Amino acid sequence: MDKPIRTVAIAAPGMMGAGIGARLVRNGIRVLVPLDGRSPASRSRAAAAGMEDVALDDIGQADLILSIVSPEHAEVTAERFAAVMGALAASVGDS
Repeated sequence: MDKPIRTVAIAAPGMMGAGIGARLVRNGIRVLVPLDGRSPASRSRAAAAGMEDVALDDIGQADLILSIVSPEHAEVTAERFAAVMGALAASVGDS
């Protein structure tokens, strides 16, 4: 049987990311978002949506990661998350 999704990470709490995050939270999903370096507006949207601020290194706690970013930020965001997930996969492989 498939593992149920209980925790979702969202790459950025912009207007769309925060809206989706709020909907997930209202439906009982724990939503993680790395807010380091984000604007006060992004932090406010994330808090209002009930999303939890975590370090980028902690997104591996999520069952699913959603990258909801504008096209001009997509590649940089993917590279940041890929580096973290690659390190996580290596550490799991070492244990």
